[in-house]
Amino acid sequence: MSGEHNDLHWGALIFWGTIAAAIGLAILGQRRTRNASEFYTAGGHVGGVTNGIAISAEFTSAASLLGVIALFHRFGVDALIYSLSTCIGFAFVFFFLAERFRAVGSFSMADVLASRFQSVRLRRLCAVSNLAIITFYLVSQFVGAAKLTGLVAGLDFAAALLLFGLLVIAFVSLGGMAAATWVQVAKAVLFVIGLSLLSAAVLIPYNFDLTGLVRAATAAHPIQAGFLSPKHMLPDAGAGLSLALSLTFGIAGLPHIFMRLGTVATPRAARQSLRVATLVISFVIATYLVLSLAAIVYVAPGSAFMDRAGTVLGGDNLVFLHLVTAIGGDTLLAIVGGALVATILAVVAGLVLAGVSALAHDLRGKAGPEAREPGLLTERLCTVAVVAFAALVAWAFREQQIGFTVSLAFAIAACANFPLLFLSLRWPGLTEAGAFWGGAAGLSAAVVLILLGPSVWTDVLGFGDAPFALREPALIAMPLAFATAFLMSRRR
Repeated sequence: MSGEHNDLHWGALIFWGTIAAAIGLAILGQRRTRNASEFYTAGGHVGGVTNGIAISAEFTSAASLLGVIALFHRFGVDALIYSLSTCIGFAFVFFFLAERFRAVGSFSMADVLASRFQSVRLRRLCAVSNLAIITFYLVSQFVGAAKLTGLVAGLDFAAALLLFGLLVIAFVSLGGMAAATWVQVAKAVLFVIGLSLLSAAVLIPYNFDLTGLVRAATAAHPIQAGFLSPKHMLPDAGAGLSLALSLTFGIAGLPHIFMRLGTVATPRAARQSLRVATLVISFVIATYLVLSLAAIVYVAPGSAFMDRAGTVLGGDNLVFLHLVTAIGGDTLLAIVGGALVATILAVVAGLVLAGVSALAHDLRGKAGPEAREPGLLTERLCTVAVVAFAALVAWAFREQQIGFTVSLAFAIAACANFPLLFLSLRWPGLTEAGAFWGGAAGLSAAVVLILLGPSVWTDVLGFGDAPFALREPALIAMPLAFATAFLMSRRR
């Protein structure tokens, strides 16, 4: 008992020390955040390699780690679609969008459209779309952070959610993009090192033979070798294709990614950023696979981490943390927990900045330099509003699987933002009417189909069988957005 108490004591110190360090960086970042440009993009002075590492931190987040491993633990190889589609999406942005976006010299997608169309309604449409995307993305991060904080610090979900929300408000309000970049770079380096060490730890008993770990996972999984076959998570080809479209092209519509491209000075540096980000993300995905297999072995029916009914204690989202406990006890859990909360904080900072940009700038429908300088008081009040709303939605989605929640954000990005951004950068024939009605059709269809789909209709609202069978709407809504934009642009 004494040893366990000491583990928890030191674990708590490590946890709170990690949080204090993140706030310290935010305070330092405040000195470099004197105006709106520095608040959003760190003045455009971030290097290409540094920015690439920071971009990788946006996606190799704690929420993605918890979500992918939880899905793999439950459904098997179907979960790999989340990771592989992300890599493909980054490649698409790298080859087709990044350099053109940075050449425009924009802060956001709305600024790209404003460079072609002086349209208030189009800018406001982008703001609404971005806020919807950011809300769903933030929900997954907030749920993951609250679960982590509650497990490591001994708080219930509501208290942990409140604590993390206040932490985010302080961090973003003080440090802006400069602090977010520093924390994201430090987080990415520690994340890669930590995952490498954990992967090595679970492979040591098998003499670093991955096939041995696969055989052990096969024996431990309830469906045994069946977890290596698809179709356990995705009921049919339509569901798989819709999810793949959401994840692949959703990357190309996420507002915080393109805001990150505004932190570098040249289009060449933007392309370098994505090259570095893709390399880091690919390595991290490889460690996800190793740790997912290990989680099946350690968090198995009959273990201390599952009840008699075969349900994971605390929910599927805690599978990775149970694996960490099995490897290194409560002290390692506290170290990893503190690092993961700081990790989520770094990711959330970028998301909140994009949300504040949409709320304080784009929603007003103004273009030009004067729209970017509303004063940092406005930015900080909008920070409170974005965080508070995201926390309320996170409370409603607290029992949902994190991976599924993230996919909803990607779905809206793929259906609403991606068509507009791709067409505005690659098709000279796009008109203002085509852009507006195409974006409106994609956004409306995506939101309506999400509400009518199983993720919200059945899982959140409890209304029984959903009217729309697919969890992700991209298979319907994304082609609709492209078709509407094309037809309205051709209309005379």
